[in-house]
Amino acid sequence: MDWANNENYLFTESLSQTGWAWEFLRRCPDYIKEFADAQTLSGPIFVPKKNDNETDREWENRVIHDGGEPEKLARTVFGARRWRMKPPMHDPQSSDSPRFLEPYPRLLEWDDVGKYYEEPEPNAPIMRQMDKAIFVFNLLSPLPSQIDSAKLQLTSLQKEVSKKARTNIQRNEWKRYLRILDAKAAGAKNKAIIQGIKYFAVLDNTAASGYAAADRLSDNLSRARELQNDPLQILS
Repeated sequence: MDWANNENYLFTESLSQTGWAWEFLRRCPDYIKEFADAQTLSGPIFVPKKNDNETDREWENRVIHDGGEPEKLARTVFGARRWRMKPPMHDPQSSDSPRFLEPYPRLLEWDDVGKYYEEPEPNAPIMRQMDKAIFVFNLLSPLPSQIDSAKLQLTSLQKEVSKKARTNIQRNEWKRYLRILDAKAAGAKNKAIIQGIKYFAVLDNTAASGYAAADRLSDNLSRARELQNDPLQILS
């Protein structure tokens, strides 16, 4: 797609949230590679992972013995599950969006818990992601009081997160983000992008102004890549 032609992106004006998520996901390098691998690599994916030199039966018996549920999945099914869409994985060349599965609230497996924490810097404490919350319920105690308490805590957390909400989740900027990603994928230099996208071209880009256009492009590219690498946050 010619990123420099704004008319090529007019279709985004009628996109749903699902459509937007797909436009970013189909540009995600990890997704593109995983889809390609699913088409060319043979053999299933074992969940949980099979040990080296372990037979299928040995793997199955080990997982069941440890209280788990062994699953042997086709690569397209495994990939679809990882990207929260109805199997199989959707071709990134297709402009038609897949059906995404709504993920929240959801029951976490133990191995999933780590996905909701992050380590900002090496050797730094593990911190909870700002926009996610994990609660523990005691199933041996009455649930109504626990649910009421969770609601209060969630409401408080949501207000806190709203004050610190990331500005990259701004729908009116998403079309420009797609154009920037496509421009970079096409090998366009920053100067060409600034000249080709009117939003940047009209900004003062002199040394006296601190190179406003170049700084804004850098900021927009960072936000665009964040959505490209985690497009499903649009649906969260």
